[in-house]
Amino acid sequence: MNLIQIDSKKCRLCKTCQEVCFRHLIKVADGRVDASAADLNCAFCGQCQAVCPKGALVHTGLEQAEFQPVKGKNGVTAEALIEFFRARRSHRNFKPTPVPDDLIMAVAESCGYAPSSSNDSCLGLVIIRNSDKLRKLSRAAFRHLSSSAATTISLYEKPGRAEPLGPDQKNQLERAKKLSRFLATAPPDQDPILYHAPVVFFVHSSPYTNFPKENAMVAAHTAMLTAHALGLGTCYISLMAKAANEQPRLKQKLRVPQENEIHAVIALGHPKYHYARTTPAREIPVQFVGE
Repeated sequence: MNLIQIDSKKCRLCKTCQEVCFRHLIKVADGRVDASAADLNCAFCGQCQAVCPKGALVHTGLEQAEFQPVKGKNGVTAEALIEFFRARRSHRNFKPTPVPDDLIMAVAESCGYAPSSSNDSCLGLVIIRNSDKLRKLSRAAFRHLSSSAATTISLYEKPGRAEPLGPDQKNQLERAKKLSRFLATAPPDQDPILYHAPVVFFVHSSPYTNFPKENAMVAAHTAMLTAHALGLGTCYISLMAKAANEQPRLKQKLRVPQENEIHAVIALGHPKYHYARTTPAREIPVQFVGE
């Protein structure tokens, strides 16, 4: 049986399925639809079935219950969506209240709806909500980052160094100094890495796929927007990702395959504070080229 089945009684040969298949596996010609090429090269994105106006096409490799009617304009106006974006904040202060399992899973499952390159993301999620384990991970990351920054500063500011620093080395030195200052000035009762978050997501990906970092970051941001919609607070924790990728033992504790890279770490919890006002948007240079 072919992966893609066509009901010839419903099909109107409109070629919509042919045009949306980005791998060009569906051909409409001579009064019929030929989708046999999908048996070997399908990306399993489901676009062909989702777009068919007559419901004449069925992708037998996908869960049929997942194909649901789209309601109008999805119930979201552009104005409401932008206001939603403006109200989202990065939270570094969390209530000790546990996050219910259903909310954690709703955030996790939202990653599966994020766009990815050729529908080939190969993502993995590690979720930790054990406070003792999170505290140990944070301390290990703190020690590694402090040591790493100190080593870089010592190397590039070595007395008697004759060779001038290049642009990349100057940037590394400045970043190391900035990190060292940040870690050194953290209050004793504060966790400057994971901020005592009750739940932390680690988004990792296999390197043997198309654009693993980009896929992971889009999925991570989808999760953060979902959390915001659920009334939860989040924050990207790039320092934890850096430490885990540089320290094999940390990655091992997370049970992430050593060849995979952790592209995003997200602190998640009930926000301790609610922001009464939005903040200014960052100004991003915009150019129209070729006009």
